[in-house]
Amino acid sequence: MIRRENAQQWLIIPQIAHAQLAAEIADCWWFDSVTIEADEISLMKQAVHHHDDGWQVWDSAPRIDPATGIPRDFREMPAPAATEIWRKSIDECVQQIDPLVGVWVSRHFCALAVRALSSREVNDDQRALHMFLSEQEKFQGECCAASQKRLDHKRDPDRLIEFGYRVVQFFDLVSLWLCCSESPAPLETTSPAGQSVQLSPLTDNRVDVSAKLLRSEELHLATTGFPIAARPYHDDQELYDAISEATPATIRWTLRCSADEA
Repeated sequence: MIRRENAQQWLIIPQIAHAQLAAEIADCWWFDSVTIEADEISLMKQAVHHHDDGWQVWDSAPRIDPATGIPRDFREMPAPAATEIWRKSIDECVQQIDPLVGVWVSRHFCALAVRALSSREVNDDQRALHMFLSEQEKFQGECCAASQKRLDHKRDPDRLIEFGYRVVQFFDLVSLWLCCSESPAPLETTSPAGQSVQLSPLTDNRVDVSAKLLRSEELHLATTGFPIAARPYHDDQELYDAISEATPATIRWTLRCSADEA
């Protein structure tokens, strides 16, 4: 769950909605310069779309931080709860799509776990993160073995695995950049293919993309959130009721390539 803040209210955006937004961006991205087969690009787009499927239960019944009464943003989750959600996401990708998709999504969450280790001091968090990293290393090996027939036909299977992971990371980042703040700072990052990319917010929810990386001149995007009062909530039920009673709000963006690149 994303808690998008402003002075008067919070906009609650489900993780599933963020992942759908990420998939829409990936679907319009220019992959033609990449020497990877179309069916594998399609799998990578599915990985982007479904990488947060494990959040469905939490999204349907989000919880507060008992110490503050504030709805827990995905960045504030206790590691034992977060890693359980990550496992569900990974398992869904393997069972419903393909073992390779599970590898890419597993690597994505392992990167989040490594980053979290540097900032989490609670012993339960540290234990959960170390356990997750240890089991996922074995899990990724098993998934690669299950995909061996596909990988055997590749001149560079490690590159395929690395590129798919970068695809999930990149489009997750871009979608979160859009969703998490009303007025984000410009984002400078690197595309899965290694190109330098800058996303610059303009007026009226327009976003300038620094290179000709979209298949269309403009990409129109939208997602839905639930506005609630920016205040502590007594318990999970009060939060659930506030979200259930909220009138859904649509956020819209227009991504366009820079004029000098288009």
